Amino acid sequence: NVRFKVTPFFSIHDHYFCPYDGDSVDIKPNFSGLNLVSYEWKNPAGEVVSTDSELLGVNLVGTYSITVTAANGCPFTTTFEVKNYEVPIITQLVPNDNSFTVIATGSKPILYSIDGINWQTSNVFVNLPKGVTTFYVKFENEECRGLPKKGVVLDIPNVFTPNEDGINDFWTIKGLDVFEGQQSSIQVFDRQQIMVFEQKSADQFVWNGKWLGRPVPTTTYWYVITLPDGRLYKGWVVVKNRN
Repeated sequence: NVRFKVTPFFSIHDHYFCPYDGDSVDIKPNFSGLNLVSYEWKNPAGEVVSTDSELLGVNLVGTYSITVTAANGCPFTTTFEVKNYEVPIITQLVPNDNSFTVIATGSKPILYSIDGINWQTSNVFVNLPKGVTTFYVKFENEECRGLPKKGVVLDIPNVFTPNEDGINDFWTIKGLDVFEGQQSSIQVFDRQQIMVFEQKSADQFVWNGKWLGRPVPTTTYWYVITLPDGRLYKGWVVVKNRN
């Protein structure tokens, strides 16, 4: 008489997690009644990542496998997929003074937010405060958010006092890092249209109130700022310096 040992058999469905916000997924199969004595989980690279009955904190997409062995010595191997949920993608931020229009793509209705908490169907945000604003998107009735994108409404001081007293000695314009390495440029001119300051930066502008190593006279200066998104800022700044 020849009898076959009972081989454990089961399947694991595909699992999903949000691609951003540090999300992950736990794989917790129901092994009840299989009388298993060992487990071996492998990641998409074929590396053993766990020998427990559960695989926790998975945050890498791909094909995983698990090999189990029953108390009677029979092994069984199955595979399953770990995938990202689909999320909308912000393709462009269109600025207009202190307003932004968020252009995003996706297969479902999209919601928009600037705090990740309050959401709206309109992709237009008006009267934004000066400084950096983070824009978020997600599909309606879903929780996974797409990759956020930052925009900036420049906060440009209109006066500084570079008299080396340690207070307001530099004219600083921040928030240029939202352009992810692209450089912005600034030029500053005096009343005779002589350029007294010029800088290109992917981070921030900083002027110490000097030209050719010497403090500029106390007066009003005009600036032109060009951003990578095409915006042009023109205005004035008062330098209160010692003549």
